Amino acid sequence: MNEQKSNHLIHENSPYLLQHAGNPVDWYPWGEEALAKARSENKLLLISIGYAACHWCHVMEKECFEDQEVALMMNDHFVAVKVDREERPDIDQIYMNACFIMTGSGGWPLNVIALPDQRPVYAGTYFPKREWVYLLRTLSDLHRNGDEGILGEADEIMKRMKAIRRTGNVDENLPDDPDALRHLFRKMLTGLDFKLGGTRGTPKFPMPSHLLFLLRYAHFLQDDDASGYLTTTLDHMAFGGIYDQLGGGFSRYSVDGSWLVPHFEKMLYDNAQLITLYARAYQTYKRPLYRRIVEQTTEWIEREMTSPDGLWYSSLDADSEGAEGTYYTWTASEVDDILGKEAEKIKQYFGITREGNWEEGKNVLNTPSHQDITGEMDLLRNQLLQIRTKRIAPALDDKVITSWNGMMIKGFVHAWQATGNRKYLNTALLAGTFYRDAIEKNNGDLFRIWKNNRFSIPGFLDDYAYLVTAFIELYGSTFDIAWLKIAGRLIERIQRNFGETGSSLFRYTSKEVTQLIDTPVETTDQVIPSSNSEIANGLYRYGVITGDEKLQEQAFLMLSNMFNQLNEHPLVYGNWGLLLVDYLAKPVEIAIVGENYNVVLNELSGHYLPGALFIGGSDDTGLESLKGKFVPGKTLIYLCRGKSCLAPVERIQEVLDLIDEW
Repeated sequence: MNEQKSNHLIHENSPYLLQHAGNPVDWYPWGEEALAKARSENKLLLISIGYAACHWCHVMEKECFEDQEVALMMNDHFVAVKVDREERPDIDQIYMNACFIMTGSGGWPLNVIALPDQRPVYAGTYFPKREWVYLLRTLSDLHRNGDEGILGEADEIMKRMKAIRRTGNVDENLPDDPDALRHLFRKMLTGLDFKLGGTRGTPKFPMPSHLLFLLRYAHFLQDDDASGYLTTTLDHMAFGGIYDQLGGGFSRYSVDGSWLVPHFEKMLYDNAQLITLYARAYQTYKRPLYRRIVEQTTEWIEREMTSPDGLWYSSLDADSEGAEGTYYTWTASEVDDILGKEAEKIKQYFGITREGNWEEGKNVLNTPSHQDITGEMDLLRNQLLQIRTKRIAPALDDKVITSWNGMMIKGFVHAWQATGNRKYLNTALLAGTFYRDAIEKNNGDLFRIWKNNRFSIPGFLDDYAYLVTAFIELYGSTFDIAWLKIAGRLIERIQRNFGETGSSLFRYTSKEVTQLIDTPVETTDQVIPSSNSEIANGLYRYGVITGDEKLQEQAFLMLSNMFNQLNEHPLVYGNWGLLLVDYLAKPVEIAIVGENYNVVLNELSGHYLPGALFIGGSDDTGLESLKGKFVPGKTLIYLCRGKSCLAPVERIQEVLDLIDEW
């Protein structure tokens, strides 16, 4: 690329921004240079937000941003700003709220026209060239002519955006009856697809947080309907085209109602949570299919998504060779050429036909029979995988995002618990150690992005929250008190920099961020659970382990502030629902103390013990809850709730029996 023809994005770190560095549009990154230019020249801001794996972002780039005519209009009348939503989710949240207010929907690319002071006046998603040019011409003329309607629109939108923010505390007592959970499930019923799994209609998104909530709910209340829905969903996803039948891992969603045709981008954040989901489901139902999904998905992560530092990259593009899905789809003749007389077996198993089930005779591999793969089929599958690796692969977004890595640390811990394979725990520990060392080197500061051997962008609430819960998981898997200490440091930083007087909820951006027109407060659990629900779960678990009752009370105050929303819309507050189960079920603390604590911990971890918190070690580590529990020469197991403990036992089966009875 000739740098003289590049715009202001050429020195950025984000792969998404660098994709646009050669556009004729004079793009700026978000920052004071662009904002000052808009103010000084009294030009509208054109804020375009997307991410590297976004298919429709690529389409709009080709149709509009690479077009000289369109670029000339944008450059003459606007200050054009490109934002990577994964780097700056705070900016994305603000303008996505505006888009929902104006249009009732959202998505990416997100394109916003704003006044020079950042207040939005128009927002939408994908625009073809003709519509885009008309929009730009209309708005630039209105602004140039001093139209009062634009200012009025900006004022109205800002009022409604401010109203979206939740501030203050709601005086709402939490229920003390498990029927509250049954009510949540009944509220979900109208939105659930009991035949094919997931939610009704199209597209179908995997929603790990509400599925994990239902797993906990079904176990706690022995609800067969919830359990049946859950296994139906897990099965259809695992056998569908949304799952990469050759390489492992899930695409972001399916465009149809039967999980067949995916939107082929593969993201770290949902795969991390889906590893946890299938690991927990395997512990519960002991179905080999669920273990296979865990193993294949972690293999894909290790093979294609792992950095030299032992961290994990963000995503793989939907497109390769200029088209969506090229890397993943097959024609029947391709399979015949590769496998010869063995081809018919694999074609039947993966639903491959001459006509194809997608475009131009191509096939999205799926498993119509819903029969788990046999050894012979697995050998043939591997042959196709080896051939596929020779194709031109989708582009990799190789930035490392802290919050997503926190999710993946937990995913690998849960994979270890489900399978007993120690390599998964070692992988999680390697990544956790990297972040722990980095936090200590940076005097407790946490950054969002790691790329090209440097950190950038101060951490947001989700970065802190997901590392807190990841470190708590690492403590519960090793009993290394250092993980609790670093989690405690992050909690102190959250309280200081993200808390607001008069509200139990935390702001998404640190108080040190002053360049934005609004302060997002994230509470809704979409595909990624909200930062507030995650830190609420973290505060509760950390408080139980350390005996800090104030942190437990703070977590439940946050939950009470969100209970009305959870009660009305449980499908999008699943992570809050998990905390409600903890509040009602009062999970046990399992203290394992003595020289052989590791043996006991490893075996107990393989059982699905929902909400259980493990503490212990070979000697007194300073935790209040471990005092007086050590007996020389013995390894003892205590079951506790709050400050009440049963008499210690030494055999694992005794523990499992006591948990069932208690």
